[in-house]
Amino acid sequence: MKEKISKIKKLITELNAYSNAYYNSGQSEISDEAYDKMLDELEKLENETGFKLSGSPTRNVGYKAIDKLKKYKHEKPLLSLEKTKEITKVVEFAGERDVMLMLKLDGLTIELIYENGRLIKASTRGDGNIGTDITHNMQAFKNVPLEISYKNRLVVVGEGIIHTDDFEKMKNTKIDAKGEHYKNARNLAAGSVKLLDTKECSQRQLYFIAFRVSEGLEELVENKNSKAERLKKLSEYGFERCSFSTSCGGVGLEIAERKIKKLREIADKKHIPIDGIVISFDDIDHSEKCGYTEKYYKDGLAYKFQDNLVESKITNIEWQVGRTGLITPVAIFKPVEIEGSTVSRASLNNVSFLRRKKINIGCRVLISKRNMIIPYIEENLDKDLGCAKTPKQCPCCGGETKVRVTTDKSGKEIKKLYCVSDTCIAKNLNAIVHFASKDVMDIEGLAESTIERFVSAGIIKSPVDIYSIPKYKKYIIGMDGFGEISYNNLADSIEKSRHTTLDKFLMAMNIKNLGRTASRAISDYFGGNIEEFEQAVYEKFTFNIIDGIGAVLNFEIYKWFTVKDEKGREKDNCDNWAFWYDLKECMEFEKKTLTAVNIFTGKNIVVTGTLENFTRAEIMQKIEMLGGFARSSVSAKTDYLIVGSKPGSKLNAARENGVVVLTEAQFLSMVA
Repeated sequence: MKEKISKIKKLITELNAYSNAYYNSGQSEISDEAYDKMLDELEKLENETGFKLSGSPTRNVGYKAIDKLKKYKHEKPLLSLEKTKEITKVVEFAGERDVMLMLKLDGLTIELIYENGRLIKASTRGDGNIGTDITHNMQAFKNVPLEISYKNRLVVVGEGIIHTDDFEKMKNTKIDAKGEHYKNARNLAAGSVKLLDTKECSQRQLYFIAFRVSEGLEELVENKNSKAERLKKLSEYGFERCSFSTSCGGVGLEIAERKIKKLREIADKKHIPIDGIVISFDDIDHSEKCGYTEKYYKDGLAYKFQDNLVESKITNIEWQVGRTGLITPVAIFKPVEIEGSTVSRASLNNVSFLRRKKINIGCRVLISKRNMIIPYIEENLDKDLGCAKTPKQCPCCGGETKVRVTTDKSGKEIKKLYCVSDTCIAKNLNAIVHFASKDVMDIEGLAESTIERFVSAGIIKSPVDIYSIPKYKKYIIGMDGFGEISYNNLADSIEKSRHTTLDKFLMAMNIKNLGRTASRAISDYFGGNIEEFEQAVYEKFTFNIIDGIGAVLNFEIYKWFTVKDEKGREKDNCDNWAFWYDLKECMEFEKKTLTAVNIFTGKNIVVTGTLENFTRAEIMQKIEMLGGFARSSVSAKTDYLIVGSKPGSKLNAARENGVVVLTEAQFLSMVA
């Protein structure tokens, strides 16, 4: 099988090269008879193996365009890794365990799902929980297996990339959404993957390189608990896999340096864009026990290569006021190009950073892009110019400012500047920006600059006022940069945001430490019912009994809803409750639709194996409709495990934890 798939790939490469030479260069390098013979051989091998590649000339490609991209909720979180630039941290992380050292690909993370040997879903990572459905563009990739001989459920995670040599050929011909040329291969890959027109996407030289098997193949490898073995097995089904090196019992500094050097040479030779090396535990069970945070898996670490340093000169220092009143200094410097993009400003974080670096206008500084994203002033070359003074008045409202001292995790003092005026317009402005942001109400067309104009014009004073914008239609259409179409798009987006969920509504309140994951956990607990949440607050419910909610967040929730009088007695925070109810009146809340209270209501349910009557997404939806909680892993808190064919390690975990195991037929009979 492996030899036949290799032959298929070789034939595809040769046939596509002949076609390219004929159609694009006018050169006939092979006779029609010889070409047809090779094509027949390819088609025969594809039928024998059940392996069909996206770039195959046997496919009768009908490229299509779609109207818009849809969101896709991942069944398991699709997270990234914490980063370091110190190779000693890599050695420390490994300890004495078996590890994998792998190329850190610089593209866009993509998850592929196969059922019954066919690719049924492709999606981007997105925020880790919700990504973008890009299934339509998979046929435009050069090397994605669309059909394979493996018939069980298979979930593969990898990176959509454009090789650096291909990027060099295309960079001056492709334009991004801002009308500018793409600065690097990563940005071009990310933009190409999300194109609506598959035909246009097919011209972007996109490749998929797998770096993890999330589900499947365990029954085909000798060591079912090894990530490396599953990844190696994946290549037998025609996937291009990421280059990696294993190390048993940890890795020493000298060996780590040698392996990393070798991996970088491989990437350079193959023109693969990378920005570091990933180290992760090979042991799957141990990896699952490591767990994860809201953003990162804890079973791995990303070793980032050192940033490039570029010199520039500071021309100004701006002071920006945030929604909490925090005033942050921002350095404005002569534009420079770093890591493929032009930058001209960098946050100076706080007063302590400003004073430690002795930053002032006129200073020559060395700038990097940390993690290839965030501009950062690494060093000041002109400290003798002295430090810029902190403003005594708020740059936004003119109110009084004060320096407050806090401490970081290590106990080090940090000085920050705040506006202490309760009427500062910037606080309201940033609260509205937060409310309209993608992670909260996702109101397209209400960018920070637009919000600032509306606030200045008196149209908006708080997030609630957003839903009164239609009253100002004539005025807004007459504003510079606005017209009938742009106003209607904004109005439609505002109206769409009225249909929301409890977790997004909680995020909109801007409660300290209450992020996406915690909001979803609370919403799940109360079934998305806002009235039940309100009742819980009134009854002094202990929120930290909910998984993922700690004592600190429980305190912050009640701190938002209550205040203390002059005698230290708690009472309702009338301003916040008024905002809560005023905003609630503008909304329509989605709630879980329960068929009736049943045996699965409120239960934690996990699914493993391939089901006959449901796809994985369908069974998850069914569980939620029954009022249950669809979970991704088995624990002592799991109530039921639904088992399909070819169950994995979850079945053993269920038995160890005394979880009730149901076949698909048993499950269906209980809900009939």
